[in-house]
Amino acid sequence: MITYNNVVDFEGRILTSHNPKDIAQSICDSTINNKKNPHLQAAMSTINFYINRAGRNLSTEQKHVLVEAKEELRTIFKQQRNQNR
Repeated sequence: MITYNNVVDFEGRILTSHNPKDIAQSICDSTINNKKNPHLQAAMSTINFYINRAGRNLSTEQKHVLVEAKEELRTIFKQQRNQNR
């Protein structure tokens, strides 16, 4: 497990995966289990933090995967919100 700023715990190196659904699900599972901030904002912040810190070292291809992962996160959280209604 890896911790970023004590906000989210998730599988190590998941942000380097080439599967946006795997990235989104791993981060989503971690934020749901986090009692301090189980929100979409925390999950999005995790991806944005990684993109910003990687900077020029992040390939265009991997950045595209991470942007797709953010879309997956929106879908997952929307589905969960609808289930809780």
